[in-house]
Amino acid sequence: CCKSASSADLSDIGVHSAAYSDGNKAIFFADGHTIATAEARGMTVVTLRADGTRLTSQAYDTMGDGSAALAADLNAMDNGTVVLIGAMDEASLNLTDSARDAIKGLGASLVDSVGYRSSYALVGVKGGTAMGEMVKAEGEGYAVAIGQMTIVASMQAATPVCDAHVAEPPVAGYLSNGNLVLDANCHYSIWEKPAATACLKNSWIAIMGSSNTLLEFQNLIQLLAPDEYNVDRPGELVGASAAVDVVIKDNQVVHWETVSNELEACRQVNADVAASHDAECRAAIIEMMDKAPAYDPEAIRITMFLSFFWNRVNVAVDLMNADTAWPDAQMSVVVQVGAWYNVCAVTKEAYCPREELLEMDMDAAIDVFKNEMDEAFAKLE
Repeated sequence: CCKSASSADLSDIGVHSAAYSDGNKAIFFADGHTIATAEARGMTVVTLRADGTRLTSQAYDTMGDGSAALAADLNAMDNGTVVLIGAMDEASLNLTDSARDAIKGLGASLVDSVGYRSSYALVGVKGGTAMGEMVKAEGEGYAVAIGQMTIVASMQAATPVCDAHVAEPPVAGYLSNGNLVLDANCHYSIWEKPAATACLKNSWIAIMGSSNTLLEFQNLIQLLAPDEYNVDRPGELVGASAAVDVVIKDNQVVHWETVSNELEACRQVNADVAASHDAECRAAIIEMMDKAPAYDPEAIRITMFLSFFWNRVNVAVDLMNADTAWPDAQMSVVVQVGAWYNVCAVTKEAYCPREELLEMDMDAAIDVFKNEMDEAFAKLE
């Protein structure tokens, strides 16, 4: 019966409210998708951005002492803000006149009829006219309010390019129409092969982690050297190498060297065993790194260190700091370590290579993760 009337410029928005006796839930939707659900009794308030995405969601216990906060927050909103309100469980017992007046400030006209365990739904606009509103007494079923809002597309291209050369590059934000909109009001450029190659010349990129970072390593190489899509390299498969050192020039791989993950000295096992083999593993990786061609400002060097655990990050940082063959290259480090601690400490998989973590309870093993991470971060800094 109800086909969406949304278009590129319009979005259907609405609220489904069911109080305690009529379903006990409140659901908020926009453009055919659920964007929030009530998590507690009382009135839940959802605000929308201009592009139709959820900005905030907050529950107010108006059966308890939540009316003052509800009124204050609604009164503080900017005029024109699109606001969705839904009642769940019981929302009327201590819904004060001040709170009802604040809801009327969104264009509501039926809020005074909200009684004990009433279902109530509102699509309102601060300082404007409500698009939809419904109240149902207990036992009469759920209430639904529906409206439409004009969508203002996010104009990320008009924002400045983010500065990624800082300790904490901007990453927090939200998705709008498939695009990441950053809270820092900036954007990152999308780089295709020619621009990426030009940008990354004279750089040495170290990638440390396990399967996800190995995929990043492979994708970066295939972007910069497209012929690599059809080349099988030794040690390229997930888990095959403890380390891989690659140099690319003129969109071709000119150097590829590995340390096998089968080398006993570089196996990532219990900390005491790994420590006893540390010098031998470092020597093997140094031997690999020493085979790299002489520094060339027109080349790009990428080194992958398979790092199940943080102690391998320590090794990588030490060796790269000690390297004198590429001193003038711009250094970048990408680190993602965590999955194997989960395998060993949380899900307790039999294939975990660190039996010491398997034998610990989860909290103790997570403490090991934190302590080893702190040590690695100190080196990275």
